[in-house]
Amino acid sequence: MAQEASSLLHPLLLPVWIIGAILLLERFLPWPEKAHPLTLIRLMALRLSDRVNPDPKRPAGQQHISGALAILVILLPLLIVPLPLLWLAEYPWFFDALLLLVAVQFSPVQHGVKRVEQALKNDKKNLARQWLNTLVLRETTRLSPLGIGKAAVEALILRFAYQIVGVLFWYALLGGLGALAVRIIMELHHCWNPRKPHFGHFGQPVAHLHQWLMWLPTRLAALLLALANRPLQGIRAWFGVKGRGHNASVILASAGGSLGVELSGPAYYNGIKVRFPRVGGQREARFGDIQRARTLVNTAQLMLWMLLFVCHLLLVGWALKNGV
Repeated sequence: MAQEASSLLHPLLLPVWIIGAILLLERFLPWPEKAHPLTLIRLMALRLSDRVNPDPKRPAGQQHISGALAILVILLPLLIVPLPLLWLAEYPWFFDALLLLVAVQFSPVQHGVKRVEQALKNDKKNLARQWLNTLVLRETTRLSPLGIGKAAVEALILRFAYQIVGVLFWYALLGGLGALAVRIIMELHHCWNPRKPHFGHFGQPVAHLHQWLMWLPTRLAALLLALANRPLQGIRAWFGVKGRGHNASVILASAGGSLGVELSGPAYYNGIKVRFPRVGGQREARFGDIQRARTLVNTAQLMLWMLLFVCHLLLVGWALKNGV
């Protein structure tokens, strides 16, 4: 018993306990969004883009260069400031956990989806669209109640893949500072998304960087979402995506197959219709699928933590065996 207890307290298991504690803390005692550091970072990103990208009619090459430099202007100072604390602190794991807490911030998405669900339940379509606007970039004025519910399901699944799986994946590899860096890039991608007006070229560098950073985490998220409900259907839908598949298509295909509902498809951005491939299951999403999607995400999140626990436990066993 003593040896088992010492194994659970091994330093190699500390990141897993930190992840579990942060996920619980962020879920049940969420950081107020108005006072959250990421809110300030989003504001900084928008103010910076107004200065360095005032004219979207400039040559595309100039906008690409401006977009790439803007990433460094935002990212480098925000990563350099915490370094002395991590180097000099007696308990660096505390600051590592604090950086992870900043980087996760998933509870506003969960609360937003709940509000959309409640508004639809009360037949308040306009209110549902307002809450949905906080979660998506697409136009919501054209959406029917079924379309609103489907968009809410897609937003929840995609945000889970990026903000939970993506952040924790890079935290496991690079620690709290790496997780924060990846989350800042996510926020810059959201603020400077190429589908927004004036960011068609300026937002391309951060979009490509985000796509690359999320390539492997989104495949892990797709696997977890498939295993969380109906593995065979989820994996079959995932492998049914044509070509290599965009990150979002892979995630939605796996989740849609697992839930048995069709996801993705055409969407309007600034009056322009963009056609995305329909993926996932066969039937259209219904109101009750919002709750099913929330359950799917919660199950996948628990599975992710258990996967990390098992991997680190194997590392502990190897370390004890080799006297490390």
